Amino acid sequence: MSFYELYHAAMPLLMPSEMLMSKWLPAVRWGSLEFDRDRGTGSAKRPACLMRLGKSPACFVPWMNQSTLQSAMDGGAASWIGATDYYRFPHILHFHSVASLVGKLQGPLAATRSGMRKASQEIRSQTLSLHRRLLGHLLGFGDSERFPRFMPTQAPNHWNQLPLGGTCKLGFIAQADFPQIEPHSSPFLGLRQCLRLCDETAGCEVAVFNGLTCMVYDEFCNATDLRREGDRNGYVAWKRD
Repeated sequence: MSFYELYHAAMPLLMPSEMLMSKWLPAVRWGSLEFDRDRGTGSAKRPACLMRLGKSPACFVPWMNQSTLQSAMDGGAASWIGATDYYRFPHILHFHSVASLVGKLQGPLAATRSGMRKASQEIRSQTLSLHRRLLGHLLGFGDSERFPRFMPTQAPNHWNQLPLGGTCKLGFIAQADFPQIEPHSSPFLGLRQCLRLCDETAGCEVAVFNGLTCMVYDEFCNATDLRREGDRNGYVAWKRD
């Protein structure tokens, strides 16, 4: 499993401290910060990656020579290591010695897992928010976290958009995905397909749509008490007249 999968599964993770990792660089070599095979000779010698990018010999950041501790530290290794997610994500257990490692293992790991779960939810929420804004820009809606809010005028007359978005707690009937194949030419096609799904489903009274996934519900859906935690807040809810 990758670092991110383990983190979001709330598995306590042990990592060497920034300074200890910097000290280990000549032995372990952090691949993404390592020079490519050098090209050229003498003063013109520089990493192949920079040759391909057409950079000047002085423009080595963030790649660095890790052959010795001195060269790694001169290249700013500690700063670049500290900018990685291994040191930016909260609740990672960083050790700087064997004694420190043993102490971390004897610490309150249950509290660490609880903190990781909370942080994971926050990271997910921030990531979804970013992608909603990006999708809004791609569809021409500007800087919006919930681009479906721009859809009201595209709904049939017998549908009313509810003031708050979310998903129903009860009354689920069916679910379908309506991806936008050509979003610039028909950005509201998915919404119309979602509402049509409800129209064609017996007993359907409420439809919710987030730009991709549509869920429809019967009369047991309480439209005044929707679930809005996490990415459920990104669904726009509609109710039949």
